[in-house]
Amino acid sequence: MGKVFLYMNVALDGFLSGPKGELDWFDPSGMDKELHDDIVRLVKSAESWMMGYPTGLGLTGYWRNVEKQGEAEDWQMEIARAVNKLHPIISSKN
Repeated sequence: MGKVFLYMNVALDGFLSGPKGELDWFDPSGMDKELHDDIVRLVKSAESWMMGYPTGLGLTGYWRNVEKQGEAEDWQMEIARAVNKLHPIISSKN
């Protein structure tokens, strides 16, 4: 049996985007290199990732597209390559 770990971001008010869906507060390009490397290492150590619907569909499509286009910044490509090797499990109530 493989390891199970939880990596989760939580907002105190329960909202991750602004009123119009904007995510301008999140700028990974300015992320600390050590934190970035830890996240990539954690993702590379996994076999699958589990997300809820519809977030899971959006994220899997986004990272596949980043790698497919190949025009992203280095930090994005590193995450995309790690994430795209995972088996996505998307759960929903339906």
